Amino acid sequence: MSLRERSERQGERVRGYLSRWQSLEGRFGAPYPPPMSNRRMNRARELRQSAGLAATRVWEQVRGGAIDGHKFRREHPVGPYYADFACRRLRLVIEIDGGVHGLEHVRDRDQRRQAEIEALGWTVLRFTNDEVLLEPAKLAEAVRRHAAKIGVEG
Repeated sequence: MSLRERSERQGERVRGYLSRWQSLEGRFGAPYPPPMSNRRMNRARELRQSAGLAATRVWEQVRGGAIDGHKFRREHPVGPYYADFACRRLRLVIEIDGGVHGLEHVRDRDQRRQAEIEALGWTVLRFTNDEVLLEPAKLAEAVRRHAAKIGVEG
C-alpha cells in the first residue's frame, strides 16, 4: 500500500470518528471532546513524565477522585493549552506555578492564557510550588469551595 493510500485510509478513520463524536454530542447534548491528535497526546505524555515535585504531590492528592470523588486529569488539553490538572465535572483547572512564574513576561503570558481558558467556561485556580508543598490542605479546600459554589457535590 502506498503512502498516499495509507494517508487516505487514516483520513477516513478520523472522519468516521469525528462523525460518530458529533452524533454523540447531538444525541446526549454533552460536550464530548474531539479526538486528540498523536502529537498532542505525545506532548501531554512528555509533560506528565517531566513533572516536578510540587506537581507530583498535587497528583497524589487529587488522583482517583480523592477529593470528594472529583476526578482530575494531568496535563489535560483545554483549548490550545495543557492544564496542569483539570476536572471536567467541575470545569476546574489547577495550575501549579514555579519560581519562573514570578517573572513579569511569564506572569503576563499566564494571565492571557488564564483569560482564554476562562473564556472556554473553565475556572482556573493558581497555586505556587511552596503553597502546595507546605500547605497541601489549602488546595483540597479550594476545590471543595469551588464545587460548593457551583452546586456540585462529591
